[in-house]
Amino acid sequence: MLIWSLSRNFELHSSRRLAEAARARGHELRELDTTRLAALVTGEGLRLLSDGETPDPPDFAVFRSGYKRLDFGWDLALWRQLEAMGVPTLNSSDAVLRCSDKFYTHQLLRAAGVPTVDAALVTDESQLESAAEAVGGFPLVLKWTRGTRGVGTALVESLAALRGQWQLSAVLEQNAFLERYHPEAGGRDRRVLVLGGKVIACYERRAPADDFRSNLHRGGSGVPHEPADGERESALAAAGALGLDFAGVDLLPTDDGPQILEVNSVPGFRGAEEVTGADVAGAVIGHIEGRVRDLR
Repeated sequence: MLIWSLSRNFELHSSRRLAEAARARGHELRELDTTRLAALVTGEGLRLLSDGETPDPPDFAVFRSGYKRLDFGWDLALWRQLEAMGVPTLNSSDAVLRCSDKFYTHQLLRAAGVPTVDAALVTDESQLESAAEAVGGFPLVLKWTRGTRGVGTALVESLAALRGQWQLSAVLEQNAFLERYHPEAGGRDRRVLVLGGKVIACYERRAPADDFRSNLHRGGSGVPHEPADGERESALAAAGALGLDFAGVDLLPTDDGPQILEVNSVPGFRGAEEVTGADVAGAVIGHIEGRVRDLR
């Protein structure tokens, strides 16, 4: 089986581990730098060029961003090109778009009956006070709709501070929304990896003493966690509602039960492998094998 791995940095843990797992199972994996590809739509049909040459079409393609987040213009254009060429991918481009905006993810999940943290999107500064009250008042969390690794996330203690954060987001040309703050979570959340409708790894992330964000990239720590039935059901329901084959679902433990914080459609899994010992890369390649067999 020929697998394409598309990224901008193949030294990152997830890209490197997928390559190791694929080759260990006897597959050919070709790494393609997305910045060196061209998508062609001509009288000859649809194809990709890599450094001016047309590579052999793969049996399957996996996207790893290689940046802090996907380039939702270029990367998605490549994703759609592959889909139009009939190449199966780990997640569809439509599913990725559903997770590209965190507030949109909240909208879709709530509409599907999946419990999410209360959130409010405000289009004008004059609406901040009423929106803050609607999500439980202060303190609350302000988030950029496309922030990652905790960047663009702030705990806001007052209306004056909220206005300041809101204005800063506008200057930085970032869309921002408000979320209810759950102090009972104690700076903890649970990252659940879902693959093919099954939970393959789960761990609890804990914020450092001087921060409320639990991201490992921001100094948080992780411990293995066995998901309770409600957590497992919520994670699987979230991935299903968004149409994701592979997902990183972040759950917040609250007094009202587990609630979805966000869902990552291109989840890194270094934390999951290092904290839990799970062979996530091997599971992904095994899943791809099954997908390709089903298509033949």
